[in-house]
Order: sequence, then structure tokens, then C-alpha cells
Amino acid sequence: MRIAYFINGLHIPGGLERIVCDKANAICNIPGYEVHIVVKNTRTKASAAFPIDPKIHIGQAGLPFDPGPGRSPLHPAATFVKWLKWRKKFRQSVAAYLTEHKIDIAIAATHDAALPYFTNVCPIIYESHIHREYTAIDAPVASLRKYLTKRNVRRAAAIVSLTDTDARLWPEAQRMEVIPNFTNIRPAAPYNPDATRVMGAGRFHPQKGFDILVKAWQIVARRFPEWTLDIYGDYSDTDPVYADILSQINEAGLSHRIELKGAEADMATAYADHSVFVLSSRYEGFGLVLLEAMTCGVPCVSFDCPSGPADIIADGVDGLLVPFNGLPDKQRVELLADALCRMIADRDMRVRLSAHAKEKAGTFVRDEIIARWTALFEDIIKNRE
Repeated sequence: MRIAYFINGLHIPGGLERIVCDKANAICNIPGYEVHIVVKNTRTKASAAFPIDPKIHIGQAGLPFDPGPGRSPLHPAATFVKWLKWRKKFRQSVAAYLTEHKIDIAIAATHDAALPYFTNVCPIIYESHIHREYTAIDAPVASLRKYLTKRNVRRAAAIVSLTDTDARLWPEAQRMEVIPNFTNIRPAAPYNPDATRVMGAGRFHPQKGFDILVKAWQIVARRFPEWTLDIYGDYSDTDPVYADILSQINEAGLSHRIELKGAEADMATAYADHSVFVLSSRYEGFGLVLLEAMTCGVPCVSFDCPSGPADIIADGVDGLLVPFNGLPDKQRVELLADALCRMIADRDMRVRLSAHAKEKAGTFVRDEIIARWTALFEDIIKNRE
């Protein structure tokens, strides 16, 4: 069976890119499977942020640029017409790839990448990697993204969500499946509850709530002056979100208490250097970093944002969930700071939560999750015949 994952790019060191590579690497080693990863941009395998098995075929179905609707503030109408022409050519490029390589099933791994790929060439599976309410948050024209997503979802052979919470938001799906993520990470060292360092990780984007985290750390730092916060995530010096967070840190006088670490290839070692992980996201699709941290035995403090954290963490059992929905950011800051202070102040709780976190992470078994995927592929093909 030939399957193809469609994704915007492989060069970004994010959770989505990591799990697509991990799934593709696993499936390509199953007898009878041929796996393709087709990227929207024109970057090569050499630029991939994560290891890719040499048996995987990397293809480009993209065109040199994506103008995007409404990108030009001076000529929005002309830009939109240009986008429509580009989108037509892009869709033709995707259909040509599917036909040329005789793809049996295509998997759209991102909402943006998914839009052009609903053709009649082969069955399409739509992966939901973010809470549905936020699928259009970065779209140049949100209403257009929502309309196209709803229309295209109806054509999909199946929608696969990472959580039960998100699955309930796709009533128009012909077939709805819930298949969680897994992680291949392995602990680099035993958990050290005496490390006086807290860790956060994610891309520098408003979604990740690092602005809330920095404000919360102002409160934590006053109570626990010996503790530091490290934030891992890819950024550039010209990134406006990074610049805002750095400015916030400096204005708060926390430059010696918060360090922006950048992207890290060896995340297992990074987890081993910290005794607490914090997730301050405003929304998620799953929260792969939570699963990684828990696999390494690091107890987590996480907002109970939509959706994912509550599907991974049992509050007070294997981590701490912080109320989020419907609250103003000021209250979120105070609640997050309080939960962090509770975790830092109680070594015994950290040790207990660490043990249970590793047990919980052990329930997300790679081979079982991959078996659910291959069963879905085979059932779709069987029903199509």
C-alpha cells in the first residue's frame, strides 16, 4: 500500500513535524507499505528538522510561492485573484503527484496543507492537529479557511482527531476516529527532583502563552529566588513574538532568571536537566511535549486549555492542571504561578507525580497506535473496493 503524508514543510522543529516523521518512519518498515512525505514548499530532505528513514520518498507538490489572500494591504483584491490562480495550479500539482506515484491513501497533516488536497484520485484522511475552533486563527481570511475546511471535511474518507474533546467538533465527518500521538523519546537520565530548573518548550507564537508564563514567573521568582526558567523553541532575532517576550523579560528584570534556549536537538537531555515542565498554551491539539516530559519522568504543570492536556494529565495524580477556559489573562497568570509554586515547594509531590507520569506515558504505546493507523488504512481501501 502506498500512503502519502502532505505537510507544509519538514524544516520546522515542531511537534507536528516530529510526529509525522515518527509515524512515517514506523510505517515504512511494515512489509507491504510504501511511504511518501509531500511538502508544500521546495525544501529538500536535507533540511528536515528530524530524522527520516531513507526508505521514505520525499516529494514537492508546491509552487515557488504562496501569495495568500489579502496579503497585500494596497491591492487585496488583486492579491486574492492571484491566490485563486495559484491555488488551482497547486491543486493540479497535488493531483498529478498522487496519480504519478499511484498513491492509495493521502493524509493531510495540517489544516493549511489539507485544503487543496481533496481530489477524487484517492481517499483522503484529514488529521486534526489543533482544536477545531482555532484552525483559522492564522489564516489571512479566516472565514474562507473555515468554509473550505468544512466543505473539504465532508469529502474526506475519515477525520482523525488526537482527542475525544476535539472529535466532538467534527459532526460533518463521514467517519471519525480518535488516535492519539506517541513519542519515541527515551529518558537520558533518571528523574532528578532536586534540579532547581523549570522548563517550557514550543514555537514562539501567541498560542504558546509565553507572555503569560513570563508574568507568572515574576510571582514565582519572588518566592523561590534560587529557581530558574528555561524556554526552548526555535526563533530568529527578527521574530516579533520572540522580541516581545525578550522585551517582557528584560523589563521585568528577569534576564538572569529566565533563559530563552532556542531549538534543542537533544530534548531528552534537556528534560533530564529539569524537575518541572510547564505548558502555558492558550490552545493545543494534543500537547506532545507533555507526553515527552512525562516519558522522561518530569512532572508537568499545564493549563487545561482546549484540547489535549486533560486527555493526558489526571490532575493531582500525574501532573497539575490549571483552570483556563473563560478566565481573563490576569487570573490565568495568578493560577499558573500558584500551581508552579505548589510544585516547587513540595519535593515529595514532585517525586510522586513523576512516578505516575511515567506510568501514564507508558500507555501511549507506539506499536499499538501504529496498528490502529494501519487498520484504518486497510479498512478504507476495503470499503472503497
